[in-house]
This record gives sequence, structure tokens and C-alpha cells, in this order.
Amino acid sequence: MINDDYYEIYENLCNEVGRAFQDAAILKCIRDSSKVIFDKKHPTNQIVFHLCELTKMDLALTIYKIWLDNKSKKTVKSFNKAFPNRRGIKLKLTDNTRIIEKPLREIRNKYLAHIDPTKELISLDVDLMIDALIEISEMISAIGNNSIDERVLPIPKNCFNIIKMKTMIGFEPMINHLFNKEEEQNNA
Repeated sequence: MINDDYYEIYENLCNEVGRAFQDAAILKCIRDSSKVIFDKKHPTNQIVFHLCELTKMDLALTIYKIWLDNKSKKTVKSFNKAFPNRRGIKLKLTDNTRIIEKPLREIRNKYLAHIDPTKELISLDVDLMIDALIEISEMISAIGNNSIDERVLPIPKNCFNIIKMKTMIGFEPMINHLFNKEEEQNNA
């Protein structure tokens, strides 16, 4: 059986989760890289810090979009309402990860909904966002029903780890090149 509306929303949610996992993997790779020199005076770090801020913002806003956005028909909650799963799936984050909801709303309001010249920093832990994202991906997989559309496949449980591994493979040569070039210039 095929239901194009159902599949389109489900596939969109899966794609957004994949994009958020990619953002999270980039942030983890930067944090875990032995080549990145965490010194604010180091010229390359200005680029790395800026990349981290943009990536973290994209991660936060993507999670907001698929989990908290009340105006969208393409959130996990609206998907579940439009196509009730009747499986008794509770759409709530655990207490441990639910604490990100307030900062996510603040980020959305501060950076998208309103012009705020002060742009005070809002602290949001990347590991908590990853945990929440994994929970959300498990909920999407749980409410996805291939009896409504046979194209619906669950998000693999190890999806984040696979994306992180592929990101590290591509990321390391870039960081090595960036920092090695700079070291060569400093030694010359």
C-alpha cells in the first residue's frame, strides 16, 4: 500500500533528523580532533569557532523545527496526530533531555522570530541535543508504519554513529590540511 502524503511527511522528518545528525557529527569531530588548537588567538580558530556556532545554531533550529514548532504540519507531533499510530507511543522526551526545550525556544525566538541586536549567548549542550535527537529519531521510527506506506523504513538505531564515522573520515584530512599549512607557514 502507498500513501504519498504520509510518506512525504515521514521522509521529510527522516531527512531533517539526518541533517541534524550531520551537524552533531561535525561538532563532535571538531571537539574530538587532536589537531584543533583551542586557543582564541590562533588565527585558524576564528574560522573553527564560527563554524561551530553556525553548526550548533543549525542543529538547535532543526531540532526545534521537527519537535517544537507549533505552526508546522511537518513535526513529529503533527505527523502523529494526522496519522494516529494507535501503538501507544508516548511523544515525550525523557526528563534528562527535556531540559533543552526552553533553550531551543529561546534560540528560535532570539535568532529567527525577532531582531535582537544584543544576541546574548544561549548555552545549549551539544551532547544533550544529540541525546534528544536520538530519542526523537526513535519516536519517528516507532510511529512510522509501513502498513500505511510500504516505503516507510525505520531510522537505524546506530544512524548517528554511522554519520559521525563518515564525517570523521572526511573531516580529519581537512583539519590536518588547515592546521599543517598554518604550522608550515609559522615555521618558515
